[in-house]
Amino acid sequence: MKNFAGRNDADAEIEAELVASGITVERLPEVLRERMGEVKTIIMGWLHGWRFERSWRYWIAQGPGIPPICAEDLHRSHGKEVRVDGNCTCPSPMEWLHGFAVGLYHVDSQDGLNALAKTIRRVVEDAACMQCGGEITSAGCTNCHSLGNTDTDWSNLDSARVVLMMGRWFLVVNGMWIAMQGDPCRDSSLTTEKNWTYEALQAAARKINQSR
Repeated sequence: MKNFAGRNDADAEIEAELVASGITVERLPEVLRERMGEVKTIIMGWLHGWRFERSWRYWIAQGPGIPPICAEDLHRSHGKEVRVDGNCTCPSPMEWLHGFAVGLYHVDSQDGLNALAKTIRRVVEDAACMQCGGEITSAGCTNCHSLGNTDTDWSNLDSARVVLMMGRWFLVVNGMWIAMQGDPCRDSSLTTEKNWTYEALQAAARKINQSR
């Protein structure tokens, strides 16, 4: 990976790395650029609840967790460049986490980023409902709906996500970032600059929580 430390003009190159891995690109509000860390970019990646943030020579990937079996497979093929918990000594998932899922990686190469994205997709594709064995989607089980809310109309919130960024909540709908006041999971008086109803915001929060 190229060293982008301190740069604020690397958005296109960073986006290209995500696109090459099939990771969804998210463009943050420009106002957040100078508040970012080592790399002053507003480009981030998301994949099935995993967040990808570019650091100086590597990607930081954080998410719900890769199950031990899948994590061990990934380690055998890319353990030196997809580092469990960012550990520079590159221990295996079993050595480092003793059977728990891996929720943090530092990724040092494009090939490693591709492999991690492929592993995340494998986890999602292999997921099955614990109650009936049906297919799991972000809205729940396609068969028994055990993880979903069948009374909720998601049609206008198809790509909605609630994100905490730099101490402030944002509602992301179809790629548009809407600044929010308060905590969407706790504050019943919550309003936004676009005057979304509290019920719609709660629905968006539930949807992203179910997909993680």
